[in-house]
Amino acid sequence: PLIVLGLLISIYPKFDISIMQALGGGLGGFVFLYLLALGVSYSVGRETLGGGDIKFVTALGLFLGFRGVLFTIFISAALALAAMLIFRLDRQKAVPFGPFLVLGAFIHTLFGNMILEAYLRLFY
Repeated sequence: PLIVLGLLISIYPKFDISIMQALGGGLGGFVFLYLLALGVSYSVGRETLGGGDIKFVTALGLFLGFRGVLFTIFISAALALAAMLIFRLDRQKAVPFGPFLVLGAFIHTLFGNMILEAYLRLFY
């Protein structure tokens, strides 16, 4: 339902991103996280990311676009790693990635452009 809603909203002319940007974000998020999950699962020898995370990133990509979904994945991974280090979580236990994706998307929605511009100013 969230993927369909993202597609329908992106058709609306006053939405921030076009249908092509939404499709690029959805497809880009899906391919990136799917390939990452395959690679990590192969190297570790067990499933590391569930299909729900991949579907959720696809939906986020439809709402945020390609740049937004990559930003969200990066921030979410950094937050998850920080939480694992701070709370000394065991690497063998499953840590749900969905809440970190929600937090990453929220950070992107509120501060994403400001953070990206500040980061790019470091190089230009």
